[in-house]
Amino acid sequence: NLGKTVVIKSMQSEKIIGDFTLMFSKGNELQNENEAIIYSDMVGMLIQKHRRQKELEVSEDRFSRAIEGTGAGLWDWDMVKDQVFFSKRWKSMLGYEDHEVKNDFSSWKNLWHPDDAERIEKALNDYLEGKSKTYLIEHRLRHKNGSWRWISTRGEIEKDKTGKPIRWSGTNIDITPMKQSEKELQNNYAFQQIISAISSKFVKTTRESFDEDIDKMLAKIGRHFQVDRSYLFLFSDNRQTMTNTHEWCSEDVVPQKEHIQNQPTDSLPWWKKQIFEEELVHIPRVEQLPEEALAEKKEFESQSIKSLLTIPIKSKHKTWGFIGFDAVKQYYQWNENE
Repeated sequence: NLGKTVVIKSMQSEKIIGDFTLMFSKGNELQNENEAIIYSDMVGMLIQKHRRQKELEVSEDRFSRAIEGTGAGLWDWDMVKDQVFFSKRWKSMLGYEDHEVKNDFSSWKNLWHPDDAERIEKALNDYLEGKSKTYLIEHRLRHKNGSWRWISTRGEIEKDKTGKPIRWSGTNIDITPMKQSEKELQNNYAFQQIISAISSKFVKTTRESFDEDIDKMLAKIGRHFQVDRSYLFLFSDNRQTMTNTHEWCSEDVVPQKEHIQNQPTDSLPWWKKQIFEEELVHIPRVEQLPEEALAEKKEFESQSIKSLLTIPIKSKHKTWGFIGFDAVKQYYQWNENE
């Protein structure tokens, strides 16, 4: 049984945002009009706050979409509540689904490359302590597939009126392709310098210094490509045998030169066909050699070779030897530029 109904206009900033309605049962009346107005104002404030929050969420969503449209991943650290947020793009550029990386500081830290950890910590602390005016660092994060991606991270801190940091937000951008291009350019330049030095050296070489000069050349090229063994082989005149005449090995790698003297080329039939008919022989993974290369697989594995590259040395259409590079400690895949 309804009695009296009282409607109070709820206003915020001189704008009517709704009605605050009180409905009384029969026999009951409004006892305190001022109290009802206060309740009405409180409800109005809550409604207005809710609306502003929704508007803010919509605005933040639009901003996030705009930023991520550039390929950048967003991160946000609420330093008061110690809560971290990583956007879906932030995670997907590393191959992860949204649920596979927790939104906390340790999840990011667990993806750091060990060699970059000290630099990252220093950049964080320097910016927090005001030693650096900007937070910008290039470092590596682990991709889901186990590879390392180069990431450019930048951000800015928001402070309260007292100067205390309360929020740290920024972006991550995958710069791996750019880093790879830079590395290729640097490698190509370094290799050209090596070739130039070797060429100059061999112009001046003598019969007495020839062996020493060859050894130095193999060492320079081996270190440049970061392989474990580089060597020179010469074929006999009838190409029936081959001999390892010069060799360079990195630290802790067992030399093979003394064991490969006058080795029959027919003992490695698949490789022999490749070296005499192709420009080079590139074997990224020895264990994946085809069945017809069973003899080669056995021979290379006996030398602990994981990856292999051999380049024929030709003169007047005759192959008289080859230079080779072995990767023993880890797999190595040479690219076309190399």
